[in-house]
Amino acid sequence: SLILAHGFGQMTATGALIKRLALILAAMVIAYNTSLILADWKNAEPLPYLLGRQTREQYLAKHIPAFPIYQAMNRTLSDKDIALFVYMRNLGYLCEKKFISDSLFEAHTLKTILTRDASVEGIARQMRQRGITYLMFDNDFVFGNNPAFAPDQLNALKHFLNSRAKLVEWKNGFYLFHFMLD
Repeated sequence: SLILAHGFGQMTATGALIKRLALILAAMVIAYNTSLILADWKNAEPLPYLLGRQTREQYLAKHIPAFPIYQAMNRTLSDKDIALFVYMRNLGYLCEKKFISDSLFEAHTLKTILTRDASVEGIARQMRQRGITYLMFDNDFVFGNNPAFAPDQLNALKHFLNSRAKLVEWKNGFYLFHFMLD
């Protein structure tokens, strides 16, 4: 035929093999990505919420361990209060009140405070200067087995919390403290 004489439509055995392998690889990639998407859907369990069988609060409480502390913060803080977050992840969208959160270095502000003056009065003064009246933190990263703070900073923070703060709420390893600064 004329087309075959010009080389159009001809496929060598190597070309056919490469085409088959490419199709198999594409099918495997699609199958793998589909399995990842299905696993995410299974973990997220969005259908009860999307179908109205579960409230937003129920859904978030089930999937975000820190959510009860964010709820406590929203209930407790006044419009004048500011909470300092330490290792609370990037969940500011859950907040209805003012907060300070170090997104990249999640303990930077508190470490700076403890480095400048770790005395009880020094910490209280620095908190007042920044307008911070509450502290929210993930215990695993503050007082847990592998804390982000030096031992002397941890002792200073413990002493400050014991003498100038009141525990407001504790749940799932997350804490909310209110400072008595005046």
